[in-house]
Amino acid sequence: MTSFGTIRQDIRWQRQELVANSLEGVQVAVIGGTNGIGRSLTHTLVAKGAQVLVVGRSFRDECLPRIKFIRADLSSVKIARNLARDLPLESLELIVMTQGIFAGRERRTNAEGIELDLAVSYLSRLVLVREFAGRVGKAKASLGKKPRVFVMGFPGIGKLLANEAD
Repeated sequence: MTSFGTIRQDIRWQRQELVANSLEGVQVAVIGGTNGIGRSLTHTLVAKGAQVLVVGRSFRDECLPRIKFIRADLSSVKIARNLARDLPLESLELIVMTQGIFAGRERRTNAEGIELDLAVSYLSRLVLVREFAGRVGKAKASLGKKPRVFVMGFPGIGKLLANEAD
């Protein structure tokens, strides 16, 4: 079995529940927060008092307080670039970007001619980070708070499916 990296022996890791912490007044954006782990994380953040800006294609949580929604189809690199320009990044303390979509069984392309899985799960996130890296958290940083960006992804299943081995 191949191992990547090492386990640090000098740190004692302790599990700390997110629910134990108050996030009152924290400004968060969840890119891909309308389904799956992004939606679950959004609900947890709101329950702890955070103001959450959710970005995605569809939205089912209009009734929850402290959530704002921006509709964006991140299969388009152009839309991702426009979104990065329009987000209120200076006021955000935390940005979480979920990977996007699982790889489909068949190859599809977006309107820009880019493979859909690649565009949604990787390129749009790369464009977002590159576009807003210099702006994120500027207002909060002046108050002594450091902004954070987290990218969460799914590593895949680690093997080819029978019909994808060709």
